[in-house]
Amino acid sequence: MAREAMIGSRLQHPNIVETLEFNEIEGRMFLALEFVEGQTVEELLIQTRNEGQEGLPLDLALEIIIQVLKGLAYAHRLTSPEGEVMGIIHRDLKPGNIMVSRHGIVKVMDFGIAKAKVACATITAAGQVRGTPIYMAPEQVTGKPLDGRCDQFAAATVLYELITGR
Repeated sequence: MAREAMIGSRLQHPNIVETLEFNEIEGRMFLALEFVEGQTVEELLIQTRNEGQEGLPLDLALEIIIQVLKGLAYAHRLTSPEGEVMGIIHRDLKPGNIMVSRHGIVKVMDFGIAKAKVACATITAAGQVRGTPIYMAPEQVTGKPLDGRCDQFAAATVLYELITGR
């Protein structure tokens, strides 16, 4: 929870779920996140399948991914107060970590295993593999050094799933 709070507190973008507070009450840590009224993309895909469709309409799939990529680009380019690029990588982008609000705003959530290259937010040891395998870039699966391209690979995989339903 502390890592998600550290990274999440620095991310302030319309396409990323906002971290509102990270604190401790009576010895228990809590993380308060923005409430997004809507559904995950995973739920949207399930609903689409239940309606007998194989995927989302192309324009909707593209709109979802464009908003996801805007949020990720922001995270990848975010700088620390000292001006250093933090290099925040989500590392677990998948339909269950993308929300679509009832107003059509798409938000990336769950930066729980995110990684940043700056010392104050480094999360996992070098070579440690974290994430959901079917959405991982080859370099992520093999534990090689990562950058924002692994999130782009995951976004492309999600786009494929949105279009095909598989």
